[in-house]
Amino acid sequence: HHDATHTLIADSAGRLYTGKSGWMWSTKYHAGKTGQRFYMEKTKDGKAMAARVGLFTKNGKRYYGIPNKGYVLRNALYERPDASWLLADGDGVLSGGDSILAKVDASPNTRSLAYFGNTKGWRMSTATEKQLRHAVGRFTGSGQKVGLMLVDLTSGIGIAWNNSDGSLYAASCMKAAYVTYICEMKLDKGKASKSSVNWQMQQTAVWSNNSTYAQLYNRFGWSGFYKWLQSSGIYLSDKQPYPYISPRNLARVWGKIGAYLMSGKPHAAYCRSLLDHGYYSNLHNELKSNNRTYSKPGWFNGYPLSYNDAGIVIGSDNRPYLAVIMTNSNYSYATPKMRQLVRALDTVHNEMPHA
Repeated sequence: HHDATHTLIADSAGRLYTGKSGWMWSTKYHAGKTGQRFYMEKTKDGKAMAARVGLFTKNGKRYYGIPNKGYVLRNALYERPDASWLLADGDGVLSGGDSILAKVDASPNTRSLAYFGNTKGWRMSTATEKQLRHAVGRFTGSGQKVGLMLVDLTSGIGIAWNNSDGSLYAASCMKAAYVTYICEMKLDKGKASKSSVNWQMQQTAVWSNNSTYAQLYNRFGWSGFYKWLQSSGIYLSDKQPYPYISPRNLARVWGKIGAYLMSGKPHAAYCRSLLDHGYYSNLHNELKSNNRTYSKPGWFNGYPLSYNDAGIVIGSDNRPYLAVIMTNSNYSYATPKMRQLVRALDTVHNEMPHA
């Protein structure tokens, strides 16, 4: 280590870097076989060439050099001291949560399995595709519909399956968006106090309480909520508390939610605390041992049948992804199938390349 903004780097023989300034890809100056990206420049005292560390900007793009390692963070989430989160892509370029929506929008409308984003020809392994098709087939084999979206939030690589089906019923999935709206547009702006809504927010987000959800929307209404979504180009054709929505549009809604969760705004951490332990969420229950999850399921056993889950998953390697699963099945007996599908999607994400 050299100073607060620079780290000296050396090869395995202990020889310090003495080359040119600027960007460098190398496997020589760190442990591991994968090449890493360094930005090299003179130290403040001008006596040595070192890697730039901490948060810095070059040519209008932000990066985070990892102290004591020297290379920039890539394909991972960077949690800033101010509680905001940034996403580092394969080159280390940082973006905020407001970049999620564009990554979701790269998805085509498709009825079959489709890949999107900068895949560079990547395809999941034969074994993983078999696992995914088997998990989907457990629903479709008995005549039920399944719609899927999976997007890596750092690389933008994703898969979709029957994501344009607007006949699927969100049920309580929309509650996550509504509590996020209250955090950003009411609590952050001082139009309501957290103490006046906290019990209803907890009940609605964690336990999916319909009565407290109604208390919230009867107090705060719907016109502001739809304007909040529309400000990000999200237009819902079915404007009701429990709407019909396609998996692709539900993923777009979660792009809006994710932008707020990562924003560092006054109540973003509170909002994360509302969504990080949804009691009935299969994303949470199946993946919580090795991941952080922010999710909200939805289900209805009357007409129309509905059993869904959607949210953001952050793995132990700090690589986040957005997942949406929508089905028209009965949650009373479909939970094992849903958990199998969650595991299959997580396996797909584990295979996605670090772009």
